[in-house]
Amino acid sequence: MINGCIVLAGTLLMLFNCIEFTRFRLKLKATLGETSSNFHRLAMTYQILVWLFFFGYLVTCLLMMIYGSEGGLIFLICTIFLAGSIFVCINLNFLKFMRDSIVHARLSETDSMTGLLNKVAGRKNIDEAFERETNPVYLAIVDLDNFKQVNDIYGHLAGDEVLKKTAEIIRNSIEADDIACRFGGDEFVLCLKNKKPEEVEALLTKMTEQICEIGTCYQRAHLSGSAGVSYGVGTCAGGCASYEDIMSQADKALYHVKHRGKCGYYIFSTALADDTESNLSANNAV
Repeated sequence: MINGCIVLAGTLLMLFNCIEFTRFRLKLKATLGETSSNFHRLAMTYQILVWLFFFGYLVTCLLMMIYGSEGGLIFLICTIFLAGSIFVCINLNFLKFMRDSIVHARLSETDSMTGLLNKVAGRKNIDEAFERETNPVYLAIVDLDNFKQVNDIYGHLAGDEVLKKTAEIIRNSIEADDIACRFGGDEFVLCLKNKKPEEVEALLTKMTEQICEIGTCYQRAHLSGSAGVSYGVGTCAGGCASYEDIMSQADKALYHVKHRGKCGYYIFSTALADDTESNLSANNAV
């Protein structure tokens, strides 16, 4: 009778641990998404182990009921099970602590409105990209045209909605290894890696078309300027030395876009650095 109660208690406890691990894994995917792949793999490994331990325990108990066993053997198995349960519980709490740490770190690096990286985290990730990448890296400043007038006419809630939709377009347009952050106000910064110039141009053109669709609210507001978005693009393909260098390139390119009527993009060239427009790589995106 006592042995049966011990086996039943152990089974219920182990089943509880299995269910808790499964719930943790499901919540983990909802909380962290598909990112933090190493942590996902670690949690999945523990989940597999806890279920294998549970089924192994059930098989052992079944064999004991069929063939019989000495009381000492049952006590040994229950002791091993108890130790395994404590180990599982400790590791589950440790995984929860790691998850909370990842979530906290992510929140500290994320812009609360758009879900993109904030300026500090974006700068850090871009600096690391410059150190690692041997291929050309493009840095694009994204500036929404006439955004202030949306806030003035429709209010800041409408402006917030425009920012969120723009961030969603950016997020869905770039590759997984690219970097996007909200730089402040209506400005975003993109770090595009492993791309040819024509690929960068195609990406910016596609994004412009989608962002201009959001701009229907601009048109209804009868704004003085056209609805759209302007880009200034710098690149380290020519040997820029630092983040400041490539950001300076993007700033100069953005200035030329704004100076020439907005809603377009310029990719920085050495001619632009010399204030010479003859060799400026320019393309207007409608």
